[in-house]
Amino acid sequence: MGEWRESILVNILDTIESGQRPVGGATTVSGEIPSLGGENISSNGRLVLDNIKKIPIDYFKKMNKGKLVGYEVLINKDGANTGKVGYYNKDYENASINEHLFLLRGKADRVKQKYLYYSLLNDHGQIQIKNRITGSAQPGLSKEFVNYVKIYIPDNLYEQEKIAEILTTIDNTIEQTEKIIAKYRRIKQGLLQDLLTKGIDENGNIRSEATHKFKDSPLGRIPVEWEFGTIGEVAKVRRGASPRPIDNPEYFSDIGRGWVRITDVTNAYKFLLKTSQYMSLLGESLSVKVNKGELILSICATVGKPIILGIDACIHDGFVHIYDYQKRIDRDYLFYFLDYNQEKIKLKSQIGTQGNLNTDIVKNIELIIPPYKEQLTISETLTNIDNNLDIEQKNLKKLHSIKQGLMQDLLTGKVRVTHLLNKGGKSNECHP
Repeated sequence: MGEWRESILVNILDTIESGQRPVGGATTVSGEIPSLGGENISSNGRLVLDNIKKIPIDYFKKMNKGKLVGYEVLINKDGANTGKVGYYNKDYENASINEHLFLLRGKADRVKQKYLYYSLLNDHGQIQIKNRITGSAQPGLSKEFVNYVKIYIPDNLYEQEKIAEILTTIDNTIEQTEKIIAKYRRIKQGLLQDLLTKGIDENGNIRSEATHKFKDSPLGRIPVEWEFGTIGEVAKVRRGASPRPIDNPEYFSDIGRGWVRITDVTNAYKFLLKTSQYMSLLGESLSVKVNKGELILSICATVGKPIILGIDACIHDGFVHIYDYQKRIDRDYLFYFLDYNQEKIKLKSQIGTQGNLNTDIVKNIELIIPPYKEQLTISETLTNIDNNLDIEQKNLKKLHSIKQGLMQDLLTGKVRVTHLLNKGGKSNECHP
């Protein structure tokens, strides 16, 4: 069904050119014709067409290069994101590129544009492109890179087309999943605002001042049924204190209670499920122990970040442990309240030492305290949204992994799609 060969870009390209802009550049209101630049190509190869810059139509008509006339492969030629690849899907009737992009058009009898795009977006193509970038302070890619970059390509154009279709399908699924995630995040943000200031009434509705009574509090208007207090009034607070491996290596082990440091929680949200170091029994005896399921709050670096431990651990002195709520505050409600108000809590670090919080400051953090049963309803509602977000984020990660694997297999000929080229073929699977 056709041979595969490794081809140098210059041998399969019909056009490689850059664009231009009028003197003074382009803005979102400076003309009628879209002018794409490096900022319009995302790191994942997608075009970003929000607030696009424009050039005057009279200038566009006089341009002799850089006009987007069809389905084009674009490459960022300079700046911090040199080498990024994008695909122009004929989004506008007329459009152009500026001097910071290259436009690539393949020979019609040699390569399909979408196949060319994916081949340059793939790791094999990106590594070669990056190797042709020169300069460090102002990195750039010269037009000569096409003389060195090679891609694997089937002779059969229809096979190229089918490969591109498969990769486009998974790209579309990735995009839809990202939209679902963005939707959940918008819903959550709105719910946080409403649930933590208005709550849910006995009928399951969010309160409003038009139908319910509210009162003033130091944190704004709240339902009359709610109380106002501080963390120190509803829970106990203690600061972490653990020995450091640089001073006492014998206090650490390959197993045992995890040792929680700021670096462990920097990219975590809500739950911390693992650490990179562990305490020995001797180290545990000199540390502040926190049990699985309990809440800690960072008081330096990522100031005000709450985390619920998913493991038994010992905590660094960059955290405080908030515990023993005496049924006045729900752990998950407290997490969401602190997380939502993290920026306000950071401001309190200005009265601490070196921009950090301390135990006394944490004890005096103001809280809005709904009735305990309502706290449970609020935290359950927000937890359900978080669970849905987590599912979709895991799906997205899986899709990216599948795409990466497909690109490696389909764009090298390791996995063929020849069964899809046969008339009447019904299978949608790829076979070696």
